Amino acid sequence: MRKDFKPVQGALLSLMLLNFNLEFSTARAQGTAFTYQGRLNDGGAPANGSYDLQFALYDAASSGTQQGNVLTNAPTGVSNGLFIVTLDFGNQFNGDARWLAIGVRTNGSVTPYSTLSPRQRITAVPYAVTASNLTGTLPAVQLSGTLSSSQLNGTYSSPVTLNNAGNSFSGDGSGLTGVNAMSLGGLGPGGFWQIAGNTGTTAGVNYLGTTDNQPLELHVNGSRALRMEPNTSVAPNVIGGAPVNFVTPGIVGATIAGGGAANYLGSAYSNVVSGVFGTVGGGVQNTVSGAEATVGGGYLNTDSGYIAVIGGGYDNIANNNEATVGGGDFNTASGAEATVGGGGNNSATGDDSVVGGGGGNNASGEAASVPGGTGNIAGGEDSFAAGSFAQATNNGSFVWSDDTGSGINTFGSIVNNQFLIRATGGVGIGTAQTPPGGLRVNSGGLAVTGASSPNYPGAAGVFLEKFGTTAGAIYAYNYNANVPLSLALNSPGGNVGIGTLTPQNTLDVNGITRTHSIIITGGSDLAEPFRMDHDKIPQGAVVVIDEEHPGQLKMSTAAYDTHVAGVVSGANGINPGIALHQAGALDGDQNVALSGRVYVLADATRGAIHPGDLLTTSDTPGHAMKAGDRARAPGAVLGKAMTGLSTGQGMVLVLVTLQ
Repeated sequence: MRKDFKPVQGALLSLMLLNFNLEFSTARAQGTAFTYQGRLNDGGAPANGSYDLQFALYDAASSGTQQGNVLTNAPTGVSNGLFIVTLDFGNQFNGDARWLAIGVRTNGSVTPYSTLSPRQRITAVPYAVTASNLTGTLPAVQLSGTLSSSQLNGTYSSPVTLNNAGNSFSGDGSGLTGVNAMSLGGLGPGGFWQIAGNTGTTAGVNYLGTTDNQPLELHVNGSRALRMEPNTSVAPNVIGGAPVNFVTPGIVGATIAGGGAANYLGSAYSNVVSGVFGTVGGGVQNTVSGAEATVGGGYLNTDSGYIAVIGGGYDNIANNNEATVGGGDFNTASGAEATVGGGGNNSATGDDSVVGGGGGNNASGEAASVPGGTGNIAGGEDSFAAGSFAQATNNGSFVWSDDTGSGINTFGSIVNNQFLIRATGGVGIGTAQTPPGGLRVNSGGLAVTGASSPNYPGAAGVFLEKFGTTAGAIYAYNYNANVPLSLALNSPGGNVGIGTLTPQNTLDVNGITRTHSIIITGGSDLAEPFRMDHDKIPQGAVVVIDEEHPGQLKMSTAAYDTHVAGVVSGANGINPGIALHQAGALDGDQNVALSGRVYVLADATRGAIHPGDLLTTSDTPGHAMKAGDRARAPGAVLGKAMTGLSTGQGMVLVLVTLQ
């Protein structure tokens, strides 16, 4: 069943409105209700019977906002298509246009209302209520609401008081007359500040500012230059500079003194404080997020540590408590109370560490220091690295490296508490004239106490060491008088050369040695090296002259051999006291004792050996035996036994005296 609705048009609607106005003018307080008459068609013909009608009031012909409540009239009698209803949406008519949305369904139906289209505009009738009330004197309660500007047009001959706090006025006041300028400019709670200044002011009573909890801004050329955000319990935020600078909500006591850029080369750059009592002095795109932290200026600096400070520079970071970056670029102070003075790409990551400047330096140890230079690392606690690519990676180490360093040619500590210097131009004390790579002391003396060698731990003294083919040298000489000086040497760990740079023994003298006496404490026999017919002959073996190889010796193999030459030294740990040798002339492989005491291999199977017995060669290779045959002994005697051997084979101490 199709339904449509049409409002009554023409004289009938006009007559209804006229009757309503007449009644309202004689009953001023009749309220906001009004009658509405319409016509309802059902299936194209005028409707008859009872219908449910629903009404809603809107401020637009479509969509818009509903005004007041939805009104339902059920049932509503409709006769020959006509109906009349009374509607009361309350005080919803302030002069703005209104439209009725109407829904209809058969009385008693549970189906949804069919909304008729279009909405019906409310014309003159409801405003007759207001129009009738505007004649004469009205109670104040009947003026509640909002009056449009068109309803206030006109001239008012009597004084009018408009004291609603929501009132607003436009214009420049050029039409006002009779205004007391002194009252407007006077001091006190309602006074004005004058552009030429005020007199008679009282601090705390007279001020520029706000009395409510709202920010105060100063603008220049229409753009914000200063903003003060209130906080009465702690401290206000003060934001200067570009209007894009800001303090994060909830932060108090923050300061941005200036800087920032709303549009610099097409981009915006904000200074930001998001830590309580944080400060940005100026610059652009600086951020302070640490409490009581400060960035003085510069560009793209980030300060997130508590009471941390960045003085300026570019892209620097201070992200730990009380950390400091003075300036430079790409520097980081991430240790607690760490400091980077400046330079570039430096980092102080250890607590209480310091990098003064330079480039690419890192102080990662606690209380470590790098004063400057390039590529230095102070990684140990209380360590110090300076120069070029010095690495003090151990606790308490001090490393200075000259400019010969590079990323692959570093110079660094290897144990704790080292003091290292690499100076290829030399080290001078009291002088600038230094030997390359050496040390020169120009005044005073040089005392070394408790020095030790890494190759001989615990040994004390002065060590000249070099890992190479050329040994170090010590010169004791008075160059003013051109005379040598005394030299006292104690070299338990190395050789001493006199007249040679390549000593082969503890003391190696290339020249004539003169002495009053010699005391030998390291050996007991006089020996001389000989070549042997075998690669190695056992120590303590008896050797004889090798006729087939002149100048060489061989192990004895016959008894009473008159070719006997001596005993190979070294048996039982008894070393030669003196070894005779002329290099390049009579070279040899093994030392043979020619005189003195030495242990010898002995054979007692042909007779027990007693101290004092003469010893000679035996049939047992390399062994001595008792010389019991006096007739055969001459020319074959090795020496005299000093210890005995009763049976078998063993070692006997012999005093070598060839006979």
